[in-house]
Amino acid sequence: MSIVISNLSYVIEESQLLKDISVTVQGGSIVAVVGPNGSGKTSLLKAVNGESAASAGRVLVDDDDVHSMSLQQRAIRFGILPQQADLDFPFHVVEVVQMGRIPHQTSMQTNQEVVDEVMGEMRLQNIRDRVYLTLSGGEKQRVQIARVLSQIWDARDGACLFLDEPTAALDLSHQLALFRTLESIAEMGTTVMVVLHDVNLALRFAHQVLLLSKGRLLTSGAPLDVLTPETMRDAFEVDTELFPTNDPARPFILTSSR
Repeated sequence: MSIVISNLSYVIEESQLLKDISVTVQGGSIVAVVGPNGSGKTSLLKAVNGESAASAGRVLVDDDDVHSMSLQQRAIRFGILPQQADLDFPFHVVEVVQMGRIPHQTSMQTNQEVVDEVMGEMRLQNIRDRVYLTLSGGEKQRVQIARVLSQIWDARDGACLFLDEPTAALDLSHQLALFRTLESIAEMGTTVMVVLHDVNLALRFAHQVLLLSKGRLLTSGAPLDVLTPETMRDAFEVDTELFPTNDPARPFILTSSR
């Protein structure tokens, strides 16, 4: 599912959060959205998935204007994980994951098969009957990711995932497990847009990086072409060095204050 963003701007209460952003995202790719705090990453995600109405410009998803799509169409094709997913009721873990199936008119058996598969993917089977409110922050995040995955799991060949800082509460093992899952579903055709603060995760797993600064798209492209010492200095005001790893195409970025 390709996404074409054309001259996208977003103004709220006289504050320009996004300005003249144009970029094309290929279907079946992992796209990392990076940039300093306040650069417009979350605003871009919301404008692209239709949650926020852009002040100017267009977003086309497989040639369909995102704002011409009904809520039902978006609910079936888009999985959205916000920065914070608040839930104050004592649902069990499996019940939270089942919420991702609400938009689908599929049988209870199909829904349960999807939920079971996703919970296995996210390593949640051992806590499936726990009360959500008793979980740690990282466990809650994995449950919310599973809920979103269950929403698009049986439409992975033509779905979009929009994930806002999904790794913020995850330990190293679960960060890597999540990105292995994202790689797998991207190969099936799912387009993944993910806001990240960890540029090394972007460098390692993304096919495309969008680097934002002050509401503008500073640059976009392949990770090594975007996350250079020069652009990192411009965007983050830090100095960086690239250190080789076992994969020459995926070095490690080390930062230092200027």
